[in-house]
Amino acid sequence: MSRPSKKKSQIDRKSYHNQSSGSRFCPTPKSLVQAVQELQALRPDLRLWLLRGNLGAGKTTVVRGILRGFGVKRSVTSPTYTLRQEYPIPKTTRRLIHVDAYRLRTPDEARGIGLLDDLHDPDALLWIEWPERLDGLELPPAAHLEITVEKTGRRLSWMLPAAE
Repeated sequence: MSRPSKKKSQIDRKSYHNQSSGSRFCPTPKSLVQAVQELQALRPDLRLWLLRGNLGAGKTTVVRGILRGFGVKRSVTSPTYTLRQEYPIPKTTRRLIHVDAYRLRTPDEARGIGLLDDLHDPDALLWIEWPERLDGLELPPAAHLEITVEKTGRRLSWMLPAAE
């Protein structure tokens, strides 16, 4: 009798190089954040992370978890009304910029909040909610994450650009 295989709880680093996309069920907000942190650890070179998901799916929860992982202690809220929140990352020159693009209607509005400057700043890590609102802007290589609400948790799907 063969032994049942154990499900891996982490993203397999060995298979990552052959894998540019995947998905994982996350039963809790903590497991969702952990999955995204694992992806980020695999691709620390990526500065642009695009988050898709319905209202309440967990996009801001993910960004809050990423910031906590960087040691940011201040309050993290959705930039729904401010459009853009900037968080210095302790002990570095880097900063995480959290953008909610839902209310942006044109590329000019994206320019107006400094997004184009942020995209060219090597010290800026951008996490953008509702990236489909940025159609028409030329974006650098990015991680694409989608959070889908299921009955007992969330499904995280991802697509990562090829490592350079």
